[in-house]
Amino acid sequence: MQGQELLKYRSSTHVRRSWYPSQITASLGQKTQAAKLRKPMSKDASLVESLKLSTRVDAEAQEQRHGSLAATNIPPTPETCSLGPRVEHLSAAADSTLTSTIANQLHLPEWFVHELFCFGAVHWCPVPPALSPMRAASMDSEHVAHLSAQRQAAISIYGKQAEHSQPKRVTQDIAINKHAFIRVHVHPKRFPAVYTVDWKECVIYNGADYVVIHKPAGVQVAPTVDNLLENVLFCTAQALQCAESLLITHRLDACTEGLLVVGHNRPFVQHFNQLLQRPGAVRKFYKALTQHPPPVGKLTHHITQEQVRGQPAHSQVHDSPVAGSQCCLLDVLDVRQVEVVHEVAAEWGPVAYEALLELHTGRTHQVTAGHMPGLWCCTCRATGELQIIFAVSHDPVACRTTRCWSTL
Repeated sequence: MQGQELLKYRSSTHVRRSWYPSQITASLGQKTQAAKLRKPMSKDASLVESLKLSTRVDAEAQEQRHGSLAATNIPPTPETCSLGPRVEHLSAAADSTLTSTIANQLHLPEWFVHELFCFGAVHWCPVPPALSPMRAASMDSEHVAHLSAQRQAAISIYGKQAEHSQPKRVTQDIAINKHAFIRVHVHPKRFPAVYTVDWKECVIYNGADYVVIHKPAGVQVAPTVDNLLENVLFCTAQALQCAESLLITHRLDACTEGLLVVGHNRPFVQHFNQLLQRPGAVRKFYKALTQHPPPVGKLTHHITQEQVRGQPAHSQVHDSPVAGSQCCLLDVLDVRQVEVVHEVAAEWGPVAYEALLELHTGRTHQVTAGHMPGLWCCTCRATGELQIIFAVSHDPVACRTTRCWSTL
């Protein structure tokens, strides 16, 4: 699979972590001594400047020990998860290596850059992408002209082919050209739930063509743009010691728990996707826990995907068709009163309603946003030869126990 070294990465990280802080301190100490020798000073001035420099270096060391350098802790600590996003866009000043360029421009130790490679948090391309009109408008004209000149210089060497200006993920150090574009996700998005389960025990079935796995809540199905390690595909492949990467067939929200089918080979993935799209080939059943009893019978709504700049896309529900809407159909087959405990009971009281649903369409967030906006969680047990999970909820609290199933 991509980067077999990544499979060994977690087991070695704890050992190396113990000597990182001392290495950082030594490196920073060398920088301090070199800085003192660059400029002759009077005794008093030298003392003042040395104190300023020492304070600045101590602050940098403190930030690195307790700030960005915690971003790749395995398993992630509360400090790791508290870091906000940090994405840096760089331009190579000369022919060099990725590690050297990133370490020098961002003032990061090289070991940390290599960990970012392991996470898949570094992307590059030889030709800088063209600036969007909106981004160019937010810059001063000199900066825009400088970036345009760099892009033209790179184009003169590599040409205008689109693939040369599309950043690609890299998982190891490589040589790069002057003016190359680099995107570094210094704080990869982390998924601590990966380390709370035994992934071998999560495997329900492992055959020649596919794997059925019980996905825990809080984990992405596929790799994210900044994290190759903490996802269902990678963790399952690692648990099963697969020689090749597992392939995605369908998705669940990160916060959703339930059964998931992943493929060993592309012919199966293609067949399975065709099966999902064939009317009636897969029957999709859910058990949804709601605060109030939904009406038994057929429910119909219409849903659109809305996007507001700077905010995540969300689903908007309509009682009648509107431009761009998709029809959502399901049957409420049965509703019964149940007792609830813990967070649900604290929010709703001791009683809720469990509804058995059959979906006839599979729209994004169809159940939670449209038919069952009061959905808290599902606690069903599937029957049949093949169990398949489909996305139910996007609420972080609700989805700790969200489950559903399908039968072929």
